[in-house]
Amino acid sequence: MKIDKKVEERLLNEIRNTIARDPVITILGMQEHLEKKFNRLFSRQYVTRMMGRVTNRALEEVDQAKINERIAQTRATFSIARERLMAILYWQKGSGLKKPDARDVVDAAKNLVMLDLAIMNAEIANGIYRDQAEALKHRDYSTLPEEQRTMIVNAFAKWGFLPAGATAQLTERTLTLHAPGANEQTNTG
Repeated sequence: MKIDKKVEERLLNEIRNTIARDPVITILGMQEHLEKKFNRLFSRQYVTRMMGRVTNRALEEVDQAKINERIAQTRATFSIARERLMAILYWQKGSGLKKPDARDVVDAAKNLVMLDLAIMNAEIANGIYRDQAEALKHRDYSTLPEEQRTMIVNAFAKWGFLPAGATAQLTERTLTLHAPGANEQTNTG
C-alpha cells in the first residue's frame, strides 16, 4: 500500500522526534510506537527504511555544516591571498614592495580570477547561492589601472588568447569579469 507524501513526512518527523527522545530505540519499539501514534500497521522493513532515511538526513545536515565551516575557512585564507595579489596588481611607489614585472602582474591577475572562481564554484556547489548570476552579484571586481590592464591585455594577445585586432578595443574598455554561463556585462570606461 502506497503512503501519501504528506503522511510520510509526518511519519519521518515523528521518527526523528522519537529518536531524539530515545536514541537507542529498537526497530520493534519504533514500529510499536508508530502503530500507536498513527493507528495503523507498519511493516518492520518499512520502519527500518524510514529510520535509515531519518539518519541519512541527519548525517547530510552535519556534513553541510562541516562544508560551510570549511568554506568559511577557505574564504579567510582567500582574503589573505587576495590582498597580496591586489598589492601586486595595484603596485605603487612607496608601497614597500619592489615593482613587479609585467609577467608577475599578469600572473597575479590570472591567479586572482582563478581563486575567486574556485570559491564561487564551491559556494554554488554547496547551495550557498542558487546559481552563478546570484553569486556574481556578491562579487566586487575593481577596475585595474590603465597601465596594468594594458600589460595584461598585451600579454594575452602575445600568447594568442585574444583574436587579432582585439587588443586596442580591450585596452579602451573596462571589463567586468564573469564566470561562464553568467550574464555578460561590459562597461565602457
